[in-house]
Amino acid sequence: MTNKQYNKMVEQIVKYAILAELPGITKKEVNNRYNNVLESHGVEKADSALQYTLKQFKERAKEKDKTFWQAVKNEVFEKQKWCPCAIRDLKSSIKTGEIDITGYTKEQEIKQRLEIA
Repeated sequence: MTNKQYNKMVEQIVKYAILAELPGITKKEVNNRYNNVLESHGVEKADSALQYTLKQFKERAKEKDKTFWQAVKNEVFEKQKWCPCAIRDLKSSIKTGEIDITGYTKEQEIKQRLEIA
């Protein structure tokens, strides 16, 4: 793995750690863990561990996102007595204004995730 690829992977790990709400995962922490595996098991194992870590963090971030949107979906259904079945349709309906999220418990986070002004 080149240095550029390594740096990109570390950046992605830190990004997905934040999205997965895993506090304390920093570049320094990832570098330390990589170096420990590198010293004890070699380059191939260290690269493999880094790739596996990225995969796991992506999956955790995806699960957190899915859980968030499921909670939003439940709140929409409770308040409006209907809701689109698919989360992508829910997002689209919120973006277009078909579903008004004013007063929802996660209103600000919804706007932030959907980049609504």
